[in-house]
Amino acid sequence: MRIRRRLMSAAILVLTLTASLALPGTASAAHNGALYRVFTYIHCDEPTCGGSGVLPRWISTLRNPFVAVTDGEGNFYHRAKIYTWGRSGHRARCDSTLFDKPFSGRCVVSDFGEGYVAEGCGGVTRDFWVTSETARFNGGPWKVDPFAPYPIDTCQYAMPGHYSEVDLLGQDYAGVTAYMDVSREPR
Repeated sequence: MRIRRRLMSAAILVLTLTASLALPGTASAAHNGALYRVFTYIHCDEPTCGGSGVLPRWISTLRNPFVAVTDGEGNFYHRAKIYTWGRSGHRARCDSTLFDKPFSGRCVVSDFGEGYVAEGCGGVTRDFWVTSETARFNGGPWKVDPFAPYPIDTCQYAMPGHYSEVDLLGQDYAGVTAYMDVSREPR
């Protein structure tokens, strides 16, 4: 009897997930949603990032490919990777504190989640805000909402274009390379 209940619960869960996964495509087609591909790259030669403060002192490089599907009503689902390289001299680790505590070495975050599009970083009019996500660190176990509290402004623009260091940071900084490329395909 227990096994049947578990199987029935699992079947209901699968049906619910299947139905919810089908909704974004339907909503997108009916409400002019879009597929966004965002790639952000930031590298700092030295810990202060030329005085910009764009990255924590212990992170030298960040690469962030981010793909989002919007529903045309201001909501989105996303998949992303965050590749970061911590400067030497700190403990080697990779977890949800990568932006809060110093670490050395490579840290790769794989995540997926949902959110909404709204005004964000520095007054940008269309930016992705994450309301819930699931992530894993260097291929470890999946964790729900590891960067709480939410919502979180990703600072990933929801406006097609190429954004230079000046566009993103307001000026050029010595020893800093930063850019973001955003494409949008109607659905």
